[in-house]
This record gives sequence, C-alpha cells and structure tokens, in this order.
Amino acid sequence: MSLMYDKTRQTPFNLIGNIFYVGTKFVSSHLFTSAEGHILIDACMPDDGPVILENIKALGFDVNDIRYLLITHAHIDHVGSAAYIAKETGASVCVGEADVPAAEHGRIMRYDKFGNKTGVDLSTEVMGNKKKYWLNFEPVEVDRALNDGDYIKLGTTAFKVYHIPGHTAGSCSFSFQVEYKGKKYKGLLPGGIGVNVFEDEVLKDNIFGANINDYINGLKQMQTMDVEVWLGAHPFFNETFEKWKRSKQHNESINLYLDPEGGKIFLTKWLNEAEDALCKLEG
Repeated sequence: MSLMYDKTRQTPFNLIGNIFYVGTKFVSSHLFTSAEGHILIDACMPDDGPVILENIKALGFDVNDIRYLLITHAHIDHVGSAAYIAKETGASVCVGEADVPAAEHGRIMRYDKFGNKTGVDLSTEVMGNKKKYWLNFEPVEVDRALNDGDYIKLGTTAFKVYHIPGHTAGSCSFSFQVEYKGKKYKGLLPGGIGVNVFEDEVLKDNIFGANINDYINGLKQMQTMDVEVWLGAHPFFNETFEKWKRSKQHNESINLYLDPEGGKIFLTKWLNEAEDALCKLEG
C-alpha cells in the first residue's frame, strides 16, 4: 500500500459553522469547536501532530481545550499522531472497537482476502517489521472503544457513531449537525473510504480486516442517509480545498460545503470502484 503524500503546509480555515480544517494537504483533520471544549477528528501521519496543533493555535483556539480525539480508522495516515496529540492536549482517544488492537499495537490477527478472521496471530512478525505493515507509528492508548450507535457529546456538539467496516474492521463514520446562518444542517464524515486496501499486495497480509462485501454494504448504507454537509477523511474525497477556494472567490457569500448532491456523486463513484474491486477478487 503506497503512501505518497504532499508534506506542504496547509493553511487552516473555517469550512462551515463551528467546523475548521486543521489537517494537511494529504489527510484531513477537522476541529469542531464549542464553548465547553473541542473535538478533533483524525490525527494524520506520525510527523503531522505538531502541524495540526499549530494550525489550531493559528485559528485562535487553545489546544488544551480539545476534549476528544476521534479516529475514523487505524491506518497510519489517520492515527499516526494520535499518541502525540493525546499527550500534548490530554484529549480522550476514541477508536472503533475492532481497530483498537492496531492503534495500540496489541494482538494483531490475519484476515483472509474477504475479511474473514483466520485465527493466525501475526503479532511477533508485525512488531518485527512495523514499517512493512504500516504500523510504524507510536502506539496510542485508547480511552474509549466505539461501537455502532454510540454518541459523543460535548456542549452543543454531538456525533452519532456509525460502525461501517470494510476499509478496516473498525472503520467508523460520524454524523453531526452544524448551524450556519441560523439554520441547522445534517452532516456526515465517512470514515473508511478507498479501494487501495483491496489490492493484492495488501490483502496477502490483511491485518486491518479489509472486507470488500462490508465495504460495499457500508457505501449503500450511506446512500440512504439524509446528508447536507459532506466532509472527507482526505481532502480529495469531497473537494475540500476546491470548495474553499471557490467560496473565497464568492466572498464567502455562499457556502459550497452545503452540497447534498455532491456527496451522492462521490458515493456512486466509490461504489462503482468497489464493485470493480469485488469482480477482481472473485475472478
């Protein structure tokens, strides 16, 4: 699984309401603010922790007010700096239950190419070559294991957890409401997206529980949701930067993150990619 990413610093900015982009050019990190404290979603790559916290400070927020760090899934590009951020802020780390072993470098099991547990414990082999298995990040102690239907609440901010496995066994998506110009809108951050995990070289050592059938079912589940604001675990999943630039051209008189149809277009694209991946696996 190749991870070539742009290390150029990304200026932090407000997307809509109390939601701010504080991530990098490659991986998203979203800050949800409130008077009672803040919630941060995803921790990017292992070296990105200081950048994320500097971005938050640049926006005028105190990093010590971050109460929760939610992780969409335990791949290195989303959990990489979780340990650093938790130490620097005291935030409680929340990870999907099935992804906790990967986040904490606990007992690592092998799954087959369709995401079924084989019962083979790869812990010794994996710990001997963390880079090969994309676990070459500082393990983080998980304070709360997330399950489907859980809620994370802080002040006026509340997330409902959707356990939507497939990209990893513990991938989680988060729904929320955001207020903008006196009106509330329904939002969703899809957690585990990408068919790169169904490539042959990844599936031969499937330690994260990639499951193509679960992945397809999860995308279909999201298609049934009423969503007006779509966020992306990577900025290219929802045109994060393009919308920001176009909004600035309109002097921010319109907010392009209010995009229910755009989200549906991306879901259809991802579903087509997933069905192609399934055909290859079954072939």
